[in-house]
Amino acid sequence: MNFRIEAASSILESVKYKSILDVGCRRCDLKNVLTEGKEYYGCDLFQHEGLVEYVGDVMSIEFNRKFDSVIALDIVEHVDNCHELMDKLFSLSNKYIIISLPNIYDIQHKYHFLRYNTLGGKYTFNTANSLDRHRWVMNYDEIYNFYTFYADKHNCKLTFKDIKLGSNSSNIFSKTITKILNTLGFYKSTTRAVLGVFEKK
Repeated sequence: MNFRIEAASSILESVKYKSILDVGCRRCDLKNVLTEGKEYYGCDLFQHEGLVEYVGDVMSIEFNRKFDSVIALDIVEHVDNCHELMDKLFSLSNKYIIISLPNIYDIQHKYHFLRYNTLGGKYTFNTANSLDRHRWVMNYDEIYNFYTFYADKHNCKLTFKDIKLGSNSSNIFSKTITKILNTLGFYKSTTRAVLGVFEKK
């Protein structure tokens, strides 16, 4: 299971909601791990095997309703205007907004850059535009500041969940390296992604 979906599903198990909008849902994998009886709605730029309820750009879709919980896992960094998207996500939620952002300055990205001289395909500066690419590169502190700003702006309670390297892996080497780096004070470099859980007051 995708580590973001695993982390998000554990958060969703601890909160009360009936309906959820999954923005950037792709194949609606989150739906498969939700508790039975929840109303799940997927939103994506493209239709995937007839599973996506709302197809198109979330900014231009008229939803005509709100959802108890709105979730966007590694989506915000893919859009040109991330601030406009954040406000839209908050406007669609009655209670919870769960956002995941990748820490591009973690040790894994640093190693990838040193070895291959690139951060990967979604960061490549191409001659043709790609919809599925990262527009923003952020570090641990910037993610925390970004979440805090939106919690204050929308008067929400905010909880952070750091996803550590190797946290969902059985790879002993990865877990050991993470533990050593944490002990040495490199906590931020071992954080792969940060989830922000916003609760409307």
